[in-house]
Amino acid sequence: MVQNFASALALCRGDFIALCDQDDVWLPEKLRVCADFLLARPECWAVFTDATVTDETLRPYDTAPALWQRVGLNDRLRARIAGPQTSLPLLSGSNYVTGATVVIRRELLRYLLPIPAPGALPALMLHDYWLALVAAALGRLDSLDRRTILDRQHARQQAGLIRKPIKRAVRLPRKSFATVADDAEKLHAALAPRMAGQAVPGALEDLRSRAIHFRLRADLPASPLRRAGPIFGEWRRGGYRRFCRRPLVSAVRDLIL
Repeated sequence: MVQNFASALALCRGDFIALCDQDDVWLPEKLRVCADFLLARPECWAVFTDATVTDETLRPYDTAPALWQRVGLNDRLRARIAGPQTSLPLLSGSNYVTGATVVIRRELLRYLLPIPAPGALPALMLHDYWLALVAAALGRLDSLDRRTILDRQHARQQAGLIRKPIKRAVRLPRKSFATVADDAEKLHAALAPRMAGQAVPGALEDLRSRAIHFRLRADLPASPLRRAGPIFGEWRRGGYRRFCRRPLVSAVRDLIL
C-alpha cells in the first residue's frame, strides 16, 4: 500500500495534492478550505485536518466522533507540531496525521519521494506517518482545526481505528526499548540524506538522541546497583524529560524493575 501511494504521488502535477482513501468521504468544502489555508501560509507545505469518525453506514460514533480526540491530539500537541520542536510529538511512535485529511504542496515531493523500501522504515509505518515526519522535520507541517472528511470504519479496511477507545498514555515494556531505538535509527538514516541542511534545528538530533536514550535503557545491567549510574547520567542529560511522558516515574521503574 505504501508504494502504491508513492507511485500515485509521483504522477501528480498540480500545485496542491490531496491524499484520499477509497472508503472515506470528503466533505464538499475540503479542498477549498485546505487550499485557502496553504495559500495564506506560503511557509506551510502540508496541512492535515480533523475528521468525523463513522461506522460503515457513515453514522458518527456516539462516543468521541472527532478523530483528533480519539488519537489524543490536543491543542498543546498541535502547537508543538507546528513549533520549533516540531518533530518531537511525532517521535513517540504515534502518528497524529491521517493521510485522507492531508493536502500538500508539490514542493514537498522532492523530499518525500521515493518512500524508503520495506525494511528501511519501522515496521507498519504507513505513507501518512512518513509524510508527516518529512514535513515536520522541514518545519513545513501545520494543522487546521476543522473536520473535512467522514472517516469510515469497517471490518475490511487495511488500517484504521475500528472502534478503538480514546488513546491513553501507556508505559512501554522494557523489551520494546531496543525496537524503539532501532526505529529511531532507521528514521534518522532515511531522513538525513534528504534534508540537505533544510531540517529545522534539532530535528535530526532528536532522532539520534531518541535512539541513544532507548538503546541505553534496553541495555541496562541486570543489577539495580549497576543500573543507577547510567540512569542518573541519562537523567542529567535530559533524556528522560525529553522522551518520557512521566520522566521521574520512568527513571524509577528502570532502576527497580
